[in-house]
Amino acid sequence: MPARHRIRLLGRPHAGGVQVRGNKPWAITAYLALADAPVPRARLISLLFDSAQDPAAALRWNLGQVRRLLGQPGALSGPVVGLPGDGSVCFDVDVLAAARWQDAVGLAGLAGELLEGMQFPGCAAFETWLMGERRRLAALTEAALQEATLNALSVGNLDDGVGYASRLVTLNPLAGPPAGRRPPRRPRAPGRGAADRTDTCLGRRHGGPARAARSRRGGHR
Repeated sequence: MPARHRIRLLGRPHAGGVQVRGNKPWAITAYLALADAPVPRARLISLLFDSAQDPAAALRWNLGQVRRLLGQPGALSGPVVGLPGDGSVCFDVDVLAAARWQDAVGLAGLAGELLEGMQFPGCAAFETWLMGERRRLAALTEAALQEATLNALSVGNLDDGVGYASRLVTLNPLAGPPAGRRPPRRPRAPGRGAADRTDTCLGRRHGGPARAARSRRGGHR
């Protein structure tokens, strides 16, 4: 089924006008969206709430805010929490990591940082994770724009090729022109949950392009 709700984590986070208090609900959402598997609550506490007066209560409150972002009041229950895998919510980071470059270049937040403008003082472990994910997603963005540029130029579409190349240089001023070969798109394959969410989000049948590519790579990352 098509995704009912789209959440943007690249650039300034956005969830269809849903407002939440503070940055940590967004931090939890991003961490769950990019995780390989559901995450124990204890892990989220150690990343984001270790210094709170009542860490477990702080996490419960913030999970309530995440449920608002998802539009699913019954989600994220139990000692291990994960995002819905039924395709009801679509994340731009899933599309960037798992989809074709043709889908990635259409993302509104493409070239924006993960959780752009947000900082998490006192959460050193989360900040370290965030820095690494920002670099990884920036590399995927650059690769997608390189692919788009090469494809456009190869079919004589100069206007689109120049447009993609300009976006690439804006993202990375040190990037040279594409060298005529396609760069690798994925430093790592998406987890099963992320790929399933992306298939449904983009209206693909199960077993479609993303699923077939994942099977060729051996499934899990």
